[in-house]
Amino acid sequence: MFKKILGTGAARAVNVLTQLATLIMGTKFLGAAEWGKAFIAQTDITFLLIGIELIAGSGLVYFTPRKKLATLMKVSYGWIALVMLIYLLLFNILHFFPKFYHTIVPEGYAWLVLLMTFVYSLHEFNLNLFLGKEKVAIYNWLFIIQILTQVAMMAVLI
Repeated sequence: MFKKILGTGAARAVNVLTQLATLIMGTKFLGAAEWGKAFIAQTDITFLLIGIELIAGSGLVYFTPRKKLATLMKVSYGWIALVMLIYLLLFNILHFFPKFYHTIVPEGYAWLVLLMTFVYSLHEFNLNLFLGKEKVAIYNWLFIIQILTQVAMMAVLI
């Protein structure tokens, strides 16, 4: 038990350090305007994930030991697909109000926001399955790999 707590604490510490590195790189190399756009896009992704995580989110931790994996996958992937279609429709409707739309979603970032929301929702689904199966070490390693990949890709792309 103590090992699981320590591992999760270490994973969260790595997360904080990589967020700090991301902040430093972003503000130093991208400038205020581009960093602001990136922050708005990240906020959009976080907001969109709320709708997905109603069904395919942390509630899976509870259902994983009680339901078949195939059932959880069908329901969750179906929900993710449905919500992503709704978001796509919503983005297309908002195109009729460009001033409002580009206040919410930075210009040129719409497809990237949708793609990142989709990929992240699939990733979260799989992470929650590991937690539900009480494979905390695997969960923590995948979480660390995710955040290190993000900061590494940001460094490469800058």
